[in-house]
Amino acid sequence: MESVPVQQLSEARLKADAQGVTTPAPMDPLQSDHMVISPPMGIRSVPVVEAKARFSALLAEVEAGMEVRITRRGRTVARLVPEPVIHAVSLFEPFWADPPPDLVVPDDSPPESAPDLG
Repeated sequence: MESVPVQQLSEARLKADAQGVTTPAPMDPLQSDHMVISPPMGIRSVPVVEAKARFSALLAEVEAGMEVRITRRGRTVARLVPEPVIHAVSLFEPFWADPPPDLVVPDDSPPESAPDLG
């Protein structure tokens, strides 16, 4: 979870709402100058120690479409995100974006005579 200073709360709340983040947790009386904002659904935050111990399982979650944020002391230091799917057809899109070259059909000419083979 991310800790946000109270004076930045309204700005953080607007950003959080735009990103689909759940409503900030109520203020903790022990941390009167900070509020905690939970990450959006589909994103999981794990500490470095847990990421190191469960790296294969985290990769499986990423393959399934989940984003994983790796945190150190509550701050995100890295993200694991799924690789976008690339289809073979997308490799040809740059060629289709250009207009086709001007092709000129030659005039019909009379057939040439062939030597007699008989």
